[in-house]
Amino acid sequence: MKIPEKTRIFLNQQDGLFRGVIDSDAPESARIVSQLVKCGNSFLLLITTNTERADIDKLSKMLKCQVSEASLAEVIHHLEQSNFESIPPIPDLYDIKAVVDPAVLKLEEVYLASGAKGLWIKSSRQDYTKLLKGKVKVASLSTGTEPLRKQILDQVSDLDKLPPMPGLAAQILKIKNNPYATSAELVAVVEKDPALAAQLIRYANSAFYGAPQEVVDLERAVVQVLGFDFVLDLSFGLAIGQSLKMEKQGPLGLQAYWRHALATASVVQGLINTIDYGARPSSSMGYLSSLLHNIGLLLLGHLFPEQHALLNQAVADDPERNLLELEEEMLGITHIELGEQLMKAWDMHSDLYDVVAHHHDQDYRSETGSRFANLTYIADQSIQHYYKSSDEAAVMPEPIMRHAGINDDDLQAIVHDVMYDKDAIHEMARKMVA
Repeated sequence: MKIPEKTRIFLNQQDGLFRGVIDSDAPESARIVSQLVKCGNSFLLLITTNTERADIDKLSKMLKCQVSEASLAEVIHHLEQSNFESIPPIPDLYDIKAVVDPAVLKLEEVYLASGAKGLWIKSSRQDYTKLLKGKVKVASLSTGTEPLRKQILDQVSDLDKLPPMPGLAAQILKIKNNPYATSAELVAVVEKDPALAAQLIRYANSAFYGAPQEVVDLERAVVQVLGFDFVLDLSFGLAIGQSLKMEKQGPLGLQAYWRHALATASVVQGLINTIDYGARPSSSMGYLSSLLHNIGLLLLGHLFPEQHALLNQAVADDPERNLLELEEEMLGITHIELGEQLMKAWDMHSDLYDVVAHHHDQDYRSETGSRFANLTYIADQSIQHYYKSSDEAAVMPEPIMRHAGINDDDLQAIVHDVMYDKDAIHEMARKMVA
């Protein structure tokens, strides 16, 4: 009994380890199968565990087309083979797109249907995930994503498994909590990390600040250009963010994270400067909190790189999908929940927690009167809308604008000014992850 030739030749050309095993060596709960379905005039593979069955009605609603099982004749014709007992769950084998259930991605070992009766292909999750990249959407096809949600929550709820606050960030936080700290102390700490110091000097030389002469040393950047409080919070945010590692490319990759974070933080800082001085919240805290508002995405990429990679690909495949809905479908948990767990573990300031937890909620109103979450919502939505809508900022709901103390003319002008220099923001983000 052998793996069918077409499948065997394909796998021999791939990176990773794939070997055939018989039924008795393939645990039922780890078997991965697929079925061919029609969606309009197109064909898809649905990939699930052997213990689940794809919900065709649910899939029809999700894909907005009538999904039906392919007939035997269609299977034989479309997959160009007639000697299989099952369909290997390998989309590239047939140059066909697929939808994979998140339950598949939580398995450490997988046993793929080989196409031959009684024979399975054993592989690791990592190697199988490589076969899926670029060809799949990830969505709950059967009984939901509770097992994967539980796996993720169990890990992020265990403080010992969360990354500790970086040592540099802890030193900066100590200065931040000392009302008598000096610029010299801050410079001395930041200079311990040459990459961070270089980023601050680049920031001081950016078009945002228009320094009359080139800034070449950190002390001048702190004292004369950026300001003590701003450098304190920016350094803290960068030290935290850069301690969490994930892939660089894609709409949820590290470069995109910092592009969006820097733009959002710059808009928030600009909005705060339009508020009447007596009611104006801290500009530096506004910048810091909005810089880290999506930190849950960094934590996902850091702790669960395979799931993050597939989420990244899913967003690339369908950029109009609501990110929170996509996360719920694929993972059963959102970046907001992950960010909340990290803020709790690091015992962060309540303003930071509020922004991480509520930056998608236009109706949120802080009991303490803090407006940072509202300002971040406005900036976040405006930046996203700008990229999608030909250089126009979003028109925000009147209640949140009124509560935040912002008018539409100021918002439009600030978004325009920040995005006028978007090339500088993109270059800064690129250097931050180089």
